[in-house]
Amino acid sequence: MFKKHLFVCTNRRENGKSCADAGGAEIRDALKTKCKGLDEVRVNASGCLGFCERGVVAVIYPEAKWFFDLKNDSKTVENMIVHVTPRQNV
Repeated sequence: MFKKHLFVCTNRRENGKSCADAGGAEIRDALKTKCKGLDEVRVNASGCLGFCERGVVAVIYPEAKWFFDLKNDSKTVENMIVHVTPRQNV
């Protein structure tokens, strides 16, 4: 059973801005590759999350932590991984 579920918008609109046009699928693919082997994390594409004007959008559940204006770069991917990786007690 997954403890974290990460949805990345990959929706394409016929008119206006869309997450697909801004690289949503590529970001989802990068996150899915990076999370491979994390058995408690699931990365999925989603339909429209309703914030097209704010760039590529993602949300992590169960926290309902939202991310906006995501870019397909290593900094974005690493930042997202921090939020889905279980924290170790120090």
